[in-house]
Amino acid sequence: MKARVTTGVVLTALALTVLYLRGVVLLIAGTLLLLAAQYEVMHAFEQGGIKPYCALVYIVGALLGTVVFFAGARAGLCFLLCGLFLQSLSILLFRDFVFDRLLMTLFSMAYPALNFLAMFAMLLGTRASFACGFCAIFAAVGCDTFAWLFGRKFGRHKLCPAISPHKTVEGALGGVVGAVLVMIAVKYLLGAFSIPISWTFVFLAGIIGSIASEAGDLFASGLKRYCKIKDYSSLLPGHGGIMDRLDGILFSSAALYFVGFLINMF
Repeated sequence: MKARVTTGVVLTALALTVLYLRGVVLLIAGTLLLLAAQYEVMHAFEQGGIKPYCALVYIVGALLGTVVFFAGARAGLCFLLCGLFLQSLSILLFRDFVFDRLLMTLFSMAYPALNFLAMFAMLLGTRASFACGFCAIFAAVGCDTFAWLFGRKFGRHKLCPAISPHKTVEGALGGVVGAVLVMIAVKYLLGAFSIPISWTFVFLAGIIGSIASEAGDLFASGLKRYCKIKDYSSLLPGHGGIMDRLDGILFSSAALYFVGFLINMF
């Protein structure tokens, strides 16, 4: 537990520093995280017996944030779709075609990159979109922290034992409550930097962000179970790998990007 808490505190401090600096620093940090996430997903498939083709996956991961930074989210989406098309074409024409290997390669490119696309679009955009992205990250962090605490203290009923036997209904509900509480604190934190968000968005971010985060966590757990691994890596003491920490944030980012778009937040 001590290693988990210590690592969590260090990661939170680093995240706040990068988010405060924004700009190129945030772009570089996000790109490195995306590349690490893609590596861990491909490595998981390799441990499960299928080795994806990795070269074009890394090229897309390395350039996606830069495309969004200079040309916007639509250009980033077009770039990613072109990457998926070229990856499919290259495997069909120049490789020994194995359907599972093609599918896992495309998944390794799209799964982290689509969610990072939403994150890049928010954090590298306007002040309003940055606020939305900030909320997406810390709704997931708050949900994960409170779900763990509530699950350890009050957990009795299994949430989804076929995928993740340790997650409980009580922990999931505690995660939603915790995310809302964290969003209230985030509202005042952003307000101190003259970045206002409405109370409506606070509760939407807390509830929708936490539910999406828990869905992302379960999705990643299902992938690990499919590949027969416990963690994506051992890079982060007490937490596992980058994807073990980002799984909820990825889904939360995608969900709150659409929420922000639908309510004309940016």
